[in-house]
Amino acid sequence: MHSPNSSRPTTHRSCQSHGRRMVMIAHCPPTVTGGDVSLPDGIPYRIGYTPWERLAELPAGDQSLQLFAGVEVGRRPPFGTALDLGCGSGIWSVAIARRGWDVTGVYLVPQALDRARRRAAEAGVALRLVNGEVSRVEDAGVGGSFGSLYSMT
Repeated sequence: MHSPNSSRPTTHRSCQSHGRRMVMIAHCPPTVTGGDVSLPDGIPYRIGYTPWERLAELPAGDQSLQLFAGVEVGRRPPFGTALDLGCGSGIWSVAIARRGWDVTGVYLVPQALDRARRRAAEAGVALRLVNGEVSRVEDAGVGGSFGSLYSMT
């Protein structure tokens, strides 16, 4: 499946886990022109250059968040736990928390996590934000029991 405005794939999976329905979402957004988003040491966040945050304005983001509706239908918040891998500045973590999920976000850049904390405070939602490498979440102390996994990277 390809996302709108992109030739890169979007993967959506819904599966059963211990009698619970779980949503796993991975999205490969279009390439952001004008810079490398993986510069070391959070340099883009320090200088305020974060063009990838404009991806939140694309329809693919809202569409992927709608996949949570299948788990939410007929239930009341809190719906469960969600792990946002590569949460960055918390755009999607906050959106998921607003829906009624208990969200943990993981990201390697402290400046981005600071921005995520401010974003969550402004939105009036609670997030657990962990500084760590998404490929080594166990080392970051994230834990391992999440009803949903989300990654918009």
